[in-house]
Amino acid sequence: MHPGKAIFRDPRKFWEATYSRDGLNQIVHRRKIAGLDLSPRRIGIAVSDDIQEFALPIGVFHVRRKGIHLELQQPNKPLIQKMRCEANSIAGWVVGWPLTLAGEESYRTEETLTIIEQCQILLGIQFENILLHDERYSTILARSDSLDQPKGHQVGLDALAASRILQEYLDLSSRQH
Repeated sequence: MHPGKAIFRDPRKFWEATYSRDGLNQIVHRRKIAGLDLSPRRIGIAVSDDIQEFALPIGVFHVRRKGIHLELQQPNKPLIQKMRCEANSIAGWVVGWPLTLAGEESYRTEETLTIIEQCQILLGIQFENILLHDERYSTILARSDSLDQPKGHQVGLDALAASRILQEYLDLSSRQH
């Protein structure tokens, strides 16, 4: 990981880190939180609104492995530009942590750390404050959400899963603060 970047497993510590850099000014001018659903083939992205109440799915990157690196399969330049523009207003990144159904780590959790690193290189964005958030059932729930989407407005299952992961974090953090 990039020096100076923190990875959290505790939502309270993540919340404190995303607000402690600029003190009171940061709280008054709340920043967005991004959500990522990562896999070796697709990266789903969601971003919160400015007041961190709602998670909005924004798109999916299709990637493929090339040796130990990831590369964009079909470069989506508008989405990359949007992510680079949004990066300065993002206080933290909530990343789906693929625990087993028993709640244990597996080879996929280790693979996720590598994908986080590769994703930063791929998008040209350094992630600040990363929260690894349990993603069990997020894709199943996203699949049911996708049935409610009007035809022609579908953003992709992985973006909906990222939105699910992020919304779960936002709901948890609003109850705690």
